[in-house]
Amino acid sequence: MVFTPENSQGVSRQGYDLVRLASPDVPQLDITVGDIWECAKEHYGLTAAAAVAGAGGIPVSKLRLGHMVYPGASKYTNLASHFGLKFFPMAKLPHGSAAARVAKSAFGTIRVFGIVGRALPFVAVGLAVFDAVSIGMCAYEARDGK
Repeated sequence: MVFTPENSQGVSRQGYDLVRLASPDVPQLDITVGDIWECAKEHYGLTAAAAVAGAGGIPVSKLRLGHMVYPGASKYTNLASHFGLKFFPMAKLPHGSAAARVAKSAFGTIRVFGIVGRALPFVAVGLAVFDAVSIGMCAYEARDGK
């Protein structure tokens, strides 16, 4: 803080103006962690699919699951692809169909569970964004009393 003589009226002896900074008007939010927790419990009662999609997309070593690792292929797979290969090994898209061509170019496979396994991480991210927005909107509406 700078003190100036009373007769200077805001101007110091060197000719500089005395600047006083005002405190900003920042609104105080009424949202508590309890409000967010209640919204999260309400939300996840309806969409537990995000947890399932997230767990199904976790990479696991192919060697630990007993799969062979081919040259040039990834060393990892995910649980959705593993269980699909184990229980539904012949579940493939029809050869030559438009869906098979699109799946082969986009995901690199025509196996149904291979496609599901490779798409799950993107689905999980989309569901996580939806969850965050939904919980945020719920907390905002709870604050406003809607």
